[in-house]
Amino acid sequence: MNYKEFLKSKIELATDSGFDISTEKINKALLPHQKDAVKWALKGGRRALFESFGLGKTVQEIEFCYQAIKYEGGKALIVLPLGVKQEFTKDAVNILGYDKPIYCRTMQEVKDCTGDI
Repeated sequence: MNYKEFLKSKIELATDSGFDISTEKINKALLPHQKDAVKWALKGGRRALFESFGLGKTVQEIEFCYQAIKYEGGKALIVLPLGVKQEFTKDAVNILGYDKPIYCRTMQEVKDCTGDI
């Protein structure tokens, strides 16, 4: 075994814990790279999108939650600073055509929330 093979043998990849989804089921408003990122995140199950500014992380996160809820049921919680709340609301409603996400400030509001996201 050479050194490169030795290093490769030390790499452990996380196993997928999510589910596969066809591109056709993803919201048509997403761009191709955004659809790919959503598919990748859903398949992995526990993934984060560390993308640069302007690539559409907001719509990807909302779509990820929407698809996970459709597949598994339940609700989704997105933790974000108050300063980007309006962007999430605008993108969910105006770009994706979904209901306005509910903004919760306390755990009681989370428990009482009637929205899915």
